[in-house]
Amino acid sequence: MIKPKLQVLDVKTKYAYPTQIINKYEFNSDAVNHYLKFNLDNLPQDTMITDGYTMYPSICDKLGLEHALCTFHSVLNVRKKPYKKINRNNKTIKTKKRK
Repeated sequence: MIKPKLQVLDVKTKYAYPTQIINKYEFNSDAVNHYLKFNLDNLPQDTMITDGYTMYPSICDKLGLEHALCTFHSVLNVRKKPYKKINRNNKTIKTKKRK
């Protein structure tokens, strides 16, 4: 089962806030807002760098944060389609078995 992991890393202090692993059915904007408010209450906030999930821009707008896409995830998204392995000849890999 896929379980999303919420993690906040502070760029200035290099501090990793406690991780929260939640059920994929509970992964919504309310859960993310609760996690952010619990960990970042009364701390200065400027920019949120995310993996590009579609709900993050609206969360950033609600919190008044600037949204940016992680460099690793942006490269991963660009390379995903062109570098997909294509089996053009429809070859099958046969294992060595005695017939």
